[in-house]
Amino acid sequence: MGEEVRSQESDVRSRKPEAGSRKISSILLLSLLMLGCLDPYQPPTTNENTDLLVIDGHINSTDNIATVKITRALALTNAKAYPPETSAQVAIEDEKGNAVKLIEAAKGTYSISRTFNPDVRHRLKIITKGKEYVSEFIKLMKNSDIDSLNWQADQNKLVISAYTHDNAPGAKYYRYAYDETHQYTARNISSFKLVNGVAVDRSASEYMFVCWVTKPSAPILLASTENLRENFVAGFPVINISRGDRRLWIKYSALVRQYSIDKEAYEYWLQMRKTTESLGSLFDPLPYQIKGNLKSTSDPEESVLGYFSGGDVTKKRITITNYTMPAGYWGVQQKCQEDYTKVADLKTLDARINVLTVPEVVGITVVGYYHTTHSCTDCRLEGGTVIKPDFIN
Repeated sequence: MGEEVRSQESDVRSRKPEAGSRKISSILLLSLLMLGCLDPYQPPTTNENTDLLVIDGHINSTDNIATVKITRALALTNAKAYPPETSAQVAIEDEKGNAVKLIEAAKGTYSISRTFNPDVRHRLKIITKGKEYVSEFIKLMKNSDIDSLNWQADQNKLVISAYTHDNAPGAKYYRYAYDETHQYTARNISSFKLVNGVAVDRSASEYMFVCWVTKPSAPILLASTENLRENFVAGFPVINISRGDRRLWIKYSALVRQYSIDKEAYEYWLQMRKTTESLGSLFDPLPYQIKGNLKSTSDPEESVLGYFSGGDVTKKRITITNYTMPAGYWGVQQKCQEDYTKVADLKTLDARINVLTVPEVVGITVVGYYHTTHSCTDCRLEGGTVIKPDFIN
């Protein structure tokens, strides 16, 4: 998954598994689902019958929204995607006995928009398939603003770093995530469309040359000021992009989110990161050793993977354009091969296959058109959208 982003404190040491504990639990694959970022890992095969619940829940008290994602683990020999847990009863309760139910906004994803009282603790409660699961009561954490996001580029990579400080006493732990957006283009531009064998100018709304794509962050990013004299995160590397990466060719923007978390949450995510970045070693902590703050009240012996947290989320955006970067960080796409057809023969082209690009002009007369395929002219086929984001100038 690339270079590991290291914590600012010494990592908690992994416990060496006892003899005979080389059995790899299918929770391993489940942790990959939660992170959504790692290359496929091919573990030893097993026929273990696994039906474990994974829960990822958070109360965002800044935006007044709570979101809970629930999925199921699968046996390692099962090639299917991780199934979302649908039709569950999901609620958030406070220690005064008040409760609010979450709505299933998408398969396996439950959410509610409302204000949560920061002066009382909250817990997550889930009922699904006849079983009940609860989290520990959590405190909604206060957070500091991100002071700044800065970037530096050398001959190998561009690094975006975060700076923040908190004047409140005591150790602080932080988790970072981000959504990144980059601008890109199709290989060839199409200014015309083929309609009943005739070349017609495209309207502005029909252009499909420039696109933007947004994706969530991949790695688990953790920082701590516990061992520092001052509660100050100075230049924590949040994003690393290799020189020549297509994301930096035109314009790149990232919205960085900072979560203030408690020590228990920090240690949970730290172990998750260690396990998912070091798969395959016999001396790595096995996934079932990772303990979150959720449990089954119906079956105390049942393993549950996940964590429920909450608190303020501070955000800051950084935008980088290609002309501000050193040489070698931006490039030009190679064009696709084009064929040529005379105007009189355009009716022989199949518009489902061929897309007109530019005309051939002799004097003031168009005598023919060059054409290529949809995959070369429609940037949307690479997953982006032609709708320009509001935050892009």
